[in-house]
Amino acid sequence: MVKQHQAAAKGISANDIKVVGNVVLAEYFVYVEIYDYSVSEEEEVTVDGVKTVLKTIIGMQVRFVNAETGTIFTGSGSGEAVTIKRTQIGEDNVVKFNQSTIGIATKKALESGTARIVKRMIKRGIFEE
Repeated sequence: MVKQHQAAAKGISANDIKVVGNVVLAEYFVYVEIYDYSVSEEEEVTVDGVKTVLKTIIGMQVRFVNAETGTIFTGSGSGEAVTIKRTQIGEDNVVKFNQSTIGIATKKALESGTARIVKRMIKRGIFEE
């Protein structure tokens, strides 16, 4: 009880929160953790030329934490993006790493992980469809 009183005196306790203006307190905090990240490059040389395939894979775990109760909802997702470049033999066949594959793979991973969590929360009646 002493610790709770000390926390309230510092403005940490939920009992003494003062809302000013249009500020709305967060109901959930979201944490994201990358558990897999890989980039691969494959090169295939044929009579017609060179085909280079760059692949980016990102795996993420998303956690929604209820700010009031501490209840945690988790979901994971994986995103993959591929860049293909074809060049003729004798041409410059250097492929620069395509930064957009990181963005595409990240978006896919976050969307799939978050969608799983929201579906569970809808089933439990926390969110409406």
